[in-house]
Amino acid sequence: MVSAPGEWRHDPATWSDDGHPQGPPGSGTADEVHEVDRERAAARIRVALDDGVLTVQQAGQRLSEVYRARSRARLDRLTEDLDPPEPAADDRLDRATLLRAGLRVLFLAALAALLLTALLHGIGPIDRF
Repeated sequence: MVSAPGEWRHDPATWSDDGHPQGPPGSGTADEVHEVDRERAAARIRVALDDGVLTVQQAGQRLSEVYRARSRARLDRLTEDLDPPEPAADDRLDRATLLRAGLRVLFLAALAALLLTALLHGIGPIDRF
């Protein structure tokens, strides 16, 4: 089947892993896989390998399927039995960090209030005669 220039046709190469037709390349479908999605899935598989959840052979098979996947549903199926990734240590806020941030905000608010009060009441340098 020959298609006109600019016309998109349904051929097997444009079907998702689930057997459903996908939109033309670059159409921005909701199930479209981006490189970031692939890298996240691959990272979960590597962590599972490091933790001993997967064997080297299992991880290798899953990684090759991750880079061939064309839908997020396929990526989800490849990692659904793995633990979700933990947030990075930098993303966690402990109680001391929150307390310091709160005290900083409180100090700056008090300083701003003092300066505003001084400006509104006309307190300025002392004149000497």
